[in-house]
Amino acid sequence: MIYMFQILFYPLVFAISLVFFWISDRSAHFWGGEQYRYLLCKIFSASGILFLASIAGVRDVTIGTDVKVYVIDTFEKVSQLRFTDIFISYFGIDKPIPLGFALLAWLCAHVVSDVHFFLFAIELLIIFMLYVSAARFCKGRTWLCMAAYMLFFYAESMNTMKQYLAVAICLYSLRYCFDKKIVKFICVIFIATQFHFTALTALVYYPCVLLIKGENTGNIVSTEKTRRTFLVLITLFIFVLGYYSGSTLVRFVAEYHPTVNWSVARLGTGGTSILPIISAVLISCIFLVVKNQDKDIIYNQNLNVYVYFAIIGWLGTEFTVISPNIDRVFLYEKIFTILLIPNIFSSNKLLEKTLQLLFLLWGVVCFLYLVIYGGWYEVYPYTSEILGI
Repeated sequence: MIYMFQILFYPLVFAISLVFFWISDRSAHFWGGEQYRYLLCKIFSASGILFLASIAGVRDVTIGTDVKVYVIDTFEKVSQLRFTDIFISYFGIDKPIPLGFALLAWLCAHVVSDVHFFLFAIELLIIFMLYVSAARFCKGRTWLCMAAYMLFFYAESMNTMKQYLAVAICLYSLRYCFDKKIVKFICVIFIATQFHFTALTALVYYPCVLLIKGENTGNIVSTEKTRRTFLVLITLFIFVLGYYSGSTLVRFVAEYHPTVNWSVARLGTGGTSILPIISAVLISCIFLVVKNQDKDIIYNQNLNVYVYFAIIGWLGTEFTVISPNIDRVFLYEKIFTILLIPNIFSSNKLLEKTLQLLFLLWGVVCFLYLVIYGGWYEVYPYTSEILGI
C-alpha cells in the first residue's frame, strides 16, 4: 500500500499544484472588485509555489546524489562560519562551492538550523523565479508553464539544485533581452554564475533574441540574410561548446572546480536516447502547424525565441553520449519548454486545446519514461520520514 502511494505521489502533488495555479489564472473571472481578484490570484499562486517547495523540502536526504554530496556537507560546514568567513576563506570548506549557494546555506542555517529548511528554500527560489518569468511571458496561462515544469524538470531540480537555481535566474534574465537592457541582463547572468558556473553559457540569449526578432540589430546585421547567417553561426557555437564541454572544457574546468572531476572520470561512458530527438521533432512539427494556421493574424514573435531555444535544449541532451551529465549545459535552453507550451496557439480554439492536450500527454510520457524507467536522478520513488512515506 505504501509503495503504491509512493508511485502515485508525484502525480498527486502535480494535480494539487495545478489546481492552485489554474485558479490563480482564472481569478480575473471571479466576482468582486479588481483588488479582491488580484489578492486571490496572489494567494492561490503562492499556495501552489509553497506546496511544491514544501514537498521538495520534507523529502528524505537520501533522495538525489547532490543532496548527500553538496547540500548536507555545505550546510553543516557553512553553518559553523561567520558571515565574513564565507568570503575570506572562500567558504571555509574543502570543495569550492559557488558563493550564492554558500550564502543561501549560511542564511538558512542561521534562520532554521535544519537541512530540510535549506532544501525548501532552494526549491522555493527555483519555482518562484520560474513562476515570475511565466507570469511575464505567459500571462493567464501560467498553469501550463508550471505543468511543463513539473512534468519535465521538477523531479530533476530536486537533485541538480545548484544548477537549477542558475537556470531559473537565467530564464528571468530573458525580460532584459526583450527590453534591450544589456547591462541588467549581464548583471543577472553574473548572479546566476554564483550558483553554477555554466550559467555563462546563457550569455547567448541576448544576441539570439535580437537576431530572431530582428529588432535594432545594427547596421552590421540589418538584412534578413545576414541575421540568419549570424544566428546559424551562434547555433553552431552553442553545439560546439556543448561538445567540448564533454571533453576539453570539462578537463579544463576540473582544474579549478574539483567537483567536476566526476564528469572527467566518466567521459566517454555516457549513453544517449531517442527521446530528445523525438521531442525536438515534435516541437518543430507543432510549431509549423500553428504557424500555418496563424497566417492571417499578428504572429507571436516571442514564440520563435521559445521554439529555437527549446529545440536546441532537447537536441543538446544527445551529448550525454560523451559524458553522463553533460546535458546539463543545455538546461539553459531546454527550460524554454515551459514558455513554449502555453504560447503554442492560434486563432483556432479547437487547435489550441488540442495542442495543449498533446503537449501535456507528451510531458506525461517523458515523465513516466524518465522517472519510472530511468530512475531520474534517484528521486523516484518519493520517500519522506516526516510524512511517513
